[in-house]
Amino acid sequence: MKHLGLSLRRKDRETIFFETRLSSSWGGNEWRPGFSRIVLAVSAIGVGILGFGANALYQSRLAQSWPTASGKIVSSDFQVNSDSDSDTYAAKVRYSYEVMGRVLTGERIAFGYTASSGESFHRDIYNALPVNTQVAVRYDPANPERAVLAYGMNQSIVFLLIFGAVWTMFTVGMIAMFWLSGQGGGSLLDNITSSYQRGLSSLTPTGISPIRNIVRRAAAIAGAFQRAQRGERALARNRQ
Repeated sequence: MKHLGLSLRRKDRETIFFETRLSSSWGGNEWRPGFSRIVLAVSAIGVGILGFGANALYQSRLAQSWPTASGKIVSSDFQVNSDSDSDTYAAKVRYSYEVMGRVLTGERIAFGYTASSGESFHRDIYNALPVNTQVAVRYDPANPERAVLAYGMNQSIVFLLIFGAVWTMFTVGMIAMFWLSGQGGGSLLDNITSSYQRGLSSLTPTGISPIRNIVRRAAAIAGAFQRAQRGERALARNRQ
């Protein structure tokens, strides 16, 4: 963080000036290369998640206009992935469908669908797609092997968009905070200095000079009065 030290000194008994001292515990206004790489990497994660969610939403909306083919679930599994932090869940299915006499297989349930910690959400999908269930498969007419069961917005896409946006805004805020912390006093010091200089200008010459003139005139009057008294005393001695 920045530390600002202000001290006042007298110069030639008349002028008061500011001496400013800035020190930085961040090693100056330049970022260390290692820290910059970390910030960029963290920012890239948020942008990547946000981009993945936006692309999934775009593809999912395209799938709404794709042709459909009759299909059947040939395998279904409920996957649980455990690690030291938490468990994640996902429904894993495989389905077959026929397009223009070709029997194809697919595994995508929806664009953007990924494992997460919401067990009930994935459990509902798994329970709705048991083996031998008849399903409507939407396929890309330009590439029939590219298929999906659901289209439009879904919970996974919403999560990706919100999480990516929050992550990105957080990293942008951190970057802005560190950038501002390295800018020094800037306009704040300029305002202090200019305000102080305006205060001095109000005292000189319109403020201090008239006071000096009054003092000088008073001293001159006092000197003249003293000289007059000395003259009177000298005349009195001469008369005697």
